[in-house]
Amino acid sequence: MTMAKSKDVPTKSNVTPKPSRDSGIPQDELKEFLSDKITKEDWPKVKKIRAGSLWDDWYRLNIWVEEYREGSLYPKVWIGYSYFILYENGIIIDKTNEPTLKKGK
Repeated sequence: MTMAKSKDVPTKSNVTPKPSRDSGIPQDELKEFLSDKITKEDWPKVKKIRAGSLWDDWYRLNIWVEEYREGSLYPKVWIGYSYFILYENGIIIDKTNEPTLKKGK
């Protein structure tokens, strides 16, 4: 019986870890950016704020909102607000395009 050739398995020393896709933006800066974008009624319902890195300094900022409804056992959770942002030199710049209405429809 012959043994199969073993493949070179990369060791920890020569493997480069992938960069984290989690936010490099401090939560207090995110909350300051959102202070005039989220309604006062929705702030108590905010479940999660996540800025996912897309590339370089560009992020998709999603705000998850949770709402309990009468007669329901579980809350309704959805992305209530979403922004496309650029984080440069400690400044958050909103690059979200507003939806446009098409004429004739």
